[in-house]
Amino acid sequence: MDEIQKYDLLTDAREQERETAGDALELLFDALDTSLFALAARLIAGLDTDERGRIVFTVSNISKIGSAAVTLQAETAKVNRSILSKIYNRFLRLFGLGTRYQAIFTDPKKVEKDIAAKVFDLYGFHDGKQSEGGYIADILRSNPAARQIVDQMRKAVAGRVQLKQFQKDFADFFTNANGGLSKRHFARFSHDLYMEFDRTLSFEYATELGTDTHAIYAGVRVRDSREFCMDRLNQIYTRAVIDSWNNLDWQGKRPGDVKVVLGGYNCTHNLNWISADFAELWAKERGVEINGYR
Repeated sequence: MDEIQKYDLLTDAREQERETAGDALELLFDALDTSLFALAARLIAGLDTDERGRIVFTVSNISKIGSAAVTLQAETAKVNRSILSKIYNRFLRLFGLGTRYQAIFTDPKKVEKDIAAKVFDLYGFHDGKQSEGGYIADILRSNPAARQIVDQMRKAVAGRVQLKQFQKDFADFFTNANGGLSKRHFARFSHDLYMEFDRTLSFEYATELGTDTHAIYAGVRVRDSREFCMDRLNQIYTRAVIDSWNNLDWQGKRPGDVKVVLGGYNCTHNLNWISADFAELWAKERGVEINGYR
């Protein structure tokens, strides 16, 4: 298998892993929402009502709301621990694929351990464990679902609404066409997380191994691809040109260095860093001009 065949094979494998990982994370948030909704439904059903079925504004119900907050937050924290473990395992798989990709151009073994420590630490994992103040742990703690549920309960008590009507309204509030509270809150995070991890890993390897002079703007066109991405898709660029994109503005641009955030929110494209020799080979094979645009 020649270098271009290896490149195509590992590029496809990395793309597939990132997509699969993002889809799996969305399912984890679905599962969290299922758990929270079932728990919230039981808590709401336990609110005291009067003879006409209206939720009453009493010390007992206020106390139940306080207990609900603690219960919902504990459930969220428990599920978050499982999500963190699964994210770490996906990171390991992406790291393995990224290391194999770098081996196309040079031996990554001399820097592999050091890069693993730095990149995993950046995302809050140290020696295989998520640190208390780690990046992803903090992100997951930002989930507003428990607070939003309690807020709805508080308003229902204050408004003395009919319990049956509140149960219906709450179900509509919790879930819509885009999923439950948690899934909607983390919609961008679910896929952007793995894209950014892979871009960060790829660039760090390239920097340490001296293959950061050129990169292929890799990926496929999707329905909502930005013009910024389409102009560059599957073209080769030098590091200097890539860095210059930080000075441009386009719709959907995200804060942060373009080498990490690339096209912006929900961008599915990647910068595949390559050696200068491979850049010449790939450009000739694919009939593209270095630093050219579509």
